[in-house]
Amino acid sequence: MLFWQRLDDKIISVLIMTKNKLLNSNQLKLIAIVAMTVDHIAWAVFPGYPLDAVPVIMHIIGRLTCPIMCYFIAEGYHYTKNINKYTSRLFIFAVISKSFIPFYYGNVLNQTSVMWSLAWGLVMLRVANSEKLNSFVKVLSIIAICVITLPSDWSCVASLCILAIGTNRGKFKNQMFWMIFYVAIYSAVYFFAI
Repeated sequence: MLFWQRLDDKIISVLIMTKNKLLNSNQLKLIAIVAMTVDHIAWAVFPGYPLDAVPVIMHIIGRLTCPIMCYFIAEGYHYTKNINKYTSRLFIFAVISKSFIPFYYGNVLNQTSVMWSLAWGLVMLRVANSEKLNSFVKVLSIIAICVITLPSDWSCVASLCILAIGTNRGKFKNQMFWMIFYVAIYSAVYFFAI
């Protein structure tokens, strides 16, 4: 019981535990890279939204990437020495990735890369934690960011997950509740898009 209380208080890692050992950040990044690669292979080999078992399983594996990347953006917010440079780098990479990654397509969703959602998620977390903005402005800003990120890959869900992880830092159960909530919404949208 004491172990779980310490885990809940310190929250060193995202969610993966094996016999009291947490995965370190490099291991989590490797999982995200492999999962994303599997997902991209699925899009290349099985274009569209096939309902066969293999592409669906590959896409499910690929969905591990989002919560891991959102976690690292939220942690980066807390650990960076210069939040403005961190935010700028994310937006620069978002612009570059939009220019050189041509496989994003769709009528409404997936018009920009996932970096767009991640960069705006960082802005959302900055807004939520700002002491200069009142609650009304914060809510309007968060709604505006959701609208801005809606057409991107991972939609506004990635931004909201960053917000949930960042604002509930040190509260593992709250982080997981909100992650599951937002991912369930995204899953429902994905399901009905098929």
